[in-house]
Amino acid sequence: MKKLILKLTGGKFNRRSIVSYSSKTKPSSQLVREAVFNSLGPLKGVALDLFAGSGAYGFEALSRGASFVYFNDSDYNSIRSLKENAASLVVSDKIIITQLDYQKALDYYFSKAIFFDYCFIDPPYEFSDSIIEEILVQLLANQKKGLKIVLERKRLTNSFDLPGLKLLKTGKYGTKSIFIYQIVA
Repeated sequence: MKKLILKLTGGKFNRRSIVSYSSKTKPSSQLVREAVFNSLGPLKGVALDLFAGSGAYGFEALSRGASFVYFNDSDYNSIRSLKENAASLVVSDKIIITQLDYQKALDYYFSKAIFFDYCFIDPPYEFSDSIIEEILVQLLANQKKGLKIVLERKRLTNSFDLPGLKLLKTGKYGTKSIFIYQIVA
């Protein structure tokens, strides 16, 4: 297992390092994260980093103004990275980490009526479009109008066209495509 060092790109933790221990993760590059967060502007509210890995999206969200972040990943080494990064940044009081399959995590959050202002979805590349579409449908059914969803996928992936979900922005960065959506209904 290799240890990767990543840098946060803005906000109060700008240039601070976080680690990734999992060989299963594909951390988002600084360029991609910086482009995403520049598009989102200043953050307020609660975020979900559903396939957290190192937590790069979630810690970047905290750095740029999110008040609280829920991190979820099913991989032990990702959880280890998340805990170490939270301790290093001294943000343990602003996060909750769950180690669940993504579907069990969503079921848990929805059963507790937890609402998000931002949701970061950077799943394993092998996830099919139908799985991603089902996640989006569940967010549409269980979250409030205004939720912004950031989806990171392989470059050749198409966007999703679902009633109540507006595509705000797309971007291509090397081998990755970014889609930013908002729940509008």
